[in-house]
Amino acid sequence: MDQSDTDSSPACFRAETARLLSLSVAQIHLGLSDGDVSIGKVIEFCSEVSAQCEALQNKLDSQETAQATEAMNQQIKKAIIALQFYDRLSQRLAHVSSGLEELADLLAMEEMIRKAAPWSNLREKLVQQYCLVDEKEVYDYIMQGASVNQAIALMQQKKDQQKASGQEDESDITLF
Repeated sequence: MDQSDTDSSPACFRAETARLLSLSVAQIHLGLSDGDVSIGKVIEFCSEVSAQCEALQNKLDSQETAQATEAMNQQIKKAIIALQFYDRLSQRLAHVSSGLEELADLLAMEEMIRKAAPWSNLREKLVQQYCLVDEKEVYDYIMQGASVNQAIALMQQKKDQQKASGQEDESDITLF
């Protein structure tokens, strides 16, 4: 039997876990970088078209043309808002990536892995970087003992309730 198949020491598991976490971090970073460039360009184009619609609307005398350009402008603004939700996704994945990187670093340190303080510090770093309300709420659910599926269900239930009451969360989305 190959030696690599029989080496099951905790250090080996930690090293492999840290390496695989680092791989996940790298993949997330690369995906976010690719998406950021594309989404940034689309938002820029939509903003330019919206500005052109407004300029056209101000120059034309026809009521019908003005209504058409106003309708186009409103649709473009809705598209920009929808695209800005990508920014929320990007922030969330950047936070996940950072947390995975911190976890990989902690797992790689033999002397720290069994101490409570480094784990507590890691949790504190995670919660401090969260800027979205949803991130903090999921963190709280998980830290209080909810499973991943339970936390997701609780968040979905909250979103469904907000939607039903007409309180969809677009408060952190702004047009530029």
